[in-house]
Amino acid sequence: MRLVRYVKSRIELRRKLHGRIRVMLSGLDLSFDGWSLAAGFIFGVIGLWMFREGRRQDNDYTPWIGVALMIYPYFVDGAKLNWGLGIVLCFLAYRLW
Repeated sequence: MRLVRYVKSRIELRRKLHGRIRVMLSGLDLSFDGWSLAAGFIFGVIGLWMFREGRRQDNDYTPWIGVALMIYPYFVDGAKLNWGLGIVLCFLAYRLW
């Protein structure tokens, strides 16, 4: 009997949480295209590498550019802007290295 009440309470809790999450996400535009996801992944990996190498070489600018490369795809909307900003940041890191 206790197990049945526990399972029912867990199911009810899950339904409530799912409804709240659906309401929270209803105002967000979560449309992703493949090119934006690819840019985020590629520049995120490049940013992680730049961050690690910059810290290892005790460079002042490269770790910060690496952090920017890892974070900016979360705030930029659109594939062209995503790729353009990533290329500009990589070029900036190349010039400052």
